[in-house]
Amino acid sequence: MNDFIKLISEIKENECIPESVKKAISYSISFSQAAINPVELFSKIKITAEDKYILSLFLIDEAFGGDTARYWNFIKDCNIINPDFESSRRIYSITKSLIKGTILHKKIKSSYISEVLIYIQKHLNSTIKNKPLVRQFNLSNKKHLSITIVASILSPHRTGAHLGVVYNIIKGLISSHQKDVIVNLALTGEGTVKTSFGNISFLDNKKITSHKIKWKNEGGNGELYIGCSELYDNKFDSFIDFAERVETDVMLFLGDIFESKLFRRLTYDYFPVAYTYGTSTNDPKGFVDSIISRGSVSFLERVQADYKARCLVDVVPAFMQTPLPFKEYVGQPLDDDFFWIFTPLQSNRLEVSFSNLSNTERNFILKTIIQNNIAWAFAGEVNRDNLFNIWPELKELENLKRLRFLGYIDSLRGLKDQVKITFMPPNVAGGAGGVQALITEGVPAIIPIISDATSTVPESGVYSTVEECVLKLELSINSMDFYATLKSDIENKKKNNSFESVGDAWFLSLLKASSFGKSRLMRV
Repeated sequence: MNDFIKLISEIKENECIPESVKKAISYSISFSQAAINPVELFSKIKITAEDKYILSLFLIDEAFGGDTARYWNFIKDCNIINPDFESSRRIYSITKSLIKGTILHKKIKSSYISEVLIYIQKHLNSTIKNKPLVRQFNLSNKKHLSITIVASILSPHRTGAHLGVVYNIIKGLISSHQKDVIVNLALTGEGTVKTSFGNISFLDNKKITSHKIKWKNEGGNGELYIGCSELYDNKFDSFIDFAERVETDVMLFLGDIFESKLFRRLTYDYFPVAYTYGTSTNDPKGFVDSIISRGSVSFLERVQADYKARCLVDVVPAFMQTPLPFKEYVGQPLDDDFFWIFTPLQSNRLEVSFSNLSNTERNFILKTIIQNNIAWAFAGEVNRDNLFNIWPELKELENLKRLRFLGYIDSLRGLKDQVKITFMPPNVAGGAGGVQALITEGVPAIIPIISDATSTVPESGVYSTVEECVLKLELSINSMDFYATLKSDIENKKKNNSFESVGDAWFLSLLKASSFGKSRLMRV
């Protein structure tokens, strides 16, 4: 025990331990007796559970020799890890931020934290299975269908693709059935956990404010929930409390990241659950009453094969309008001597696409571009050196002044008079936001069948193989009839897929999901 007191005293002197925590440690040690065991001593330190958890991580190496299993048992004995879901999720959120280096960067071995995260994930799952909700879902019929759209972390920037999907759904539902629906939005992964070591923000206050402003100006007719940051009646408003308070009839989850699966598992026994993808490669992994495809051919084929016997599989048409306001492009103009194809993608999606192509396929595409007076522009956070390492021959296009890296731009629609085709190369599953922004202005697109943009691009612009991709690129510049077909197909789809008509399809689909889910819940 004396060794443990000595160890805690040494940790207390670490430069990254806040003064308030140091004082609490000193106070606890001064009243401890030699006979008190480490668990009792640590439990008596009068700081919050979140601060105590972060402090305990300093013990993994010195007190437990890097044995995370022994450490995990210790913090459970100290009641740092509680059996309820919400407080445990806050610990999970802190751990994820530590891994990302938000606080205590390089002060605690990341390998230890990653191992602890696995224990927390298992613990979160057990809180769902072993502790049922106190209140049961109200299955009675109501005048309004209360829909709660659930997303995890959405960029509040107006060009965010997933944010655009959410607000298109909201706008469509309100446009078509304002008197029949209440639409709420829950951002389960957003917010800030306050600790003495620093505030751990998934969105800083500025971005949270942006979400609130957008909801006020463009949101639904219900309520907005931002996880880990909201008080209701002076109490922390948990996700379940929120869902019950707004009398949710059906939840619509977006995407398949960890929190989506976690919250669907949590809510499935109490609420009807619908799901739609973030990108077309998503897999809901169960706990759904209805899977809704927004027109992606590859997604629909996959879920029909895997889920049709277990739940509803529905299709709604894609919105052919975008909430993004028009903004002029003020960058250096593209050389109008060339036929410009344009690829707006974020992160490393281009690198993944190019890496999955063989040298023969890459050179086949490049040869077609060079021989047909095509130039290629990239937008987004694209790493030029990484692309050239994967595809060195691409430098030839740059030497010909037919390759441009435009960087991050928020004026995609302003490029309508400079680019001829929005082009997604083979193996790209995303890109719907950029494609739809330019389709709004009449710019056609050529994309692979796996792209989630197939929900907005007519069949004439979709390809399945590299050979078909190259053929459609050649035809787009060499055949006026083919290019005219691409443009006219877009206009026809835009006319047929208004907010009112697509919103009506969403309403009917979610109504079916609610009915299916309620019937399931009544049988339990």
